[in-house]
Amino acid sequence: MAEITLGGNTVSIKRSRFKGWIELEGIRENIFKAVERSDVDEIADFILLYLSTALNISIGSLITLPWKEVATAYSIAVSTNYNIRLLPFMKFSKKQLDDERDVWDYEGRMWYSYANKIADRYKWTLDYIAELEIDDAFSLIQEILVSDQITKEWEWMLSEKSVGYDEATKKSKYIELPRPDWMKPIPKPPEKVKIPKFMLPVGNIVRYTTRQDVAN
Repeated sequence: MAEITLGGNTVSIKRSRFKGWIELEGIRENIFKAVERSDVDEIADFILLYLSTALNISIGSLITLPWKEVATAYSIAVSTNYNIRLLPFMKFSKKQLDDERDVWDYEGRMWYSYANKIADRYKWTLDYIAELEIDDAFSLIQEILVSDQITKEWEWMLSEKSVGYDEATKKSKYIELPRPDWMKPIPKPPEKVKIPKFMLPVGNIVRYTTRQDVAN
C-alpha cells in the first residue's frame, strides 16, 4: 500500500482485486494506444479515468488538481497495481496478443474470459472471483490451463491422430500434441568454449576501444 497527496488530502492506494485490476489494465492499454496516436486529450482523459478507478473517486474531483499531482499519483498507482508475479502463461509480447485477437473480441472481454474459466472449474460466483487477490487468480488460471492441456494430451494419445508413419524408418511413430510456447522448456544458453590457438585469426587484434573512429 502507498500513500499520495491529492488536493492537500492524503489518499491510500491499495493494489486492486482481480476484476478491478483487469479494468485498470484495460485503461492502461488505451493510454498506450493514445500515446501511439499522439492524442494528448485522450491521454489525459484515460489517466484521469485510471486514477478515478484505482482510487474510487470522481473524475470531477481530479480535473481541478494540478497536473503534476495527477501525474505523480498516476505513476504511483500504476507501480502499486502492476507489482504482480508474472507467470509463464502471462509472458506474451504485445504483438502476439494483437495477432491472436479474436474477431469477436470486445472492450472488457478479458475479465469475462478469465472469470468464465475460474467459474467453470470451481463453481464460484462472479462477485467472489472479482475479489480474488491478483496473484491467486492468475495462479489458478495457469493451473486450469495446464490441467486442460494435460487432458487434451491424454485424449490425443488415445486417438488415431497420435500415430503416424515415418518414411525414413518405415515404422510407426508417435506424434505429440503441440504445447503452447509458455509450456515448452526454455533452451539453455550455449556453453562457452575456448578456441584452440591454431584456430585464432592471424594478425594484430584491434579492439574497438582503441580505434579513434569508434572511441570518439
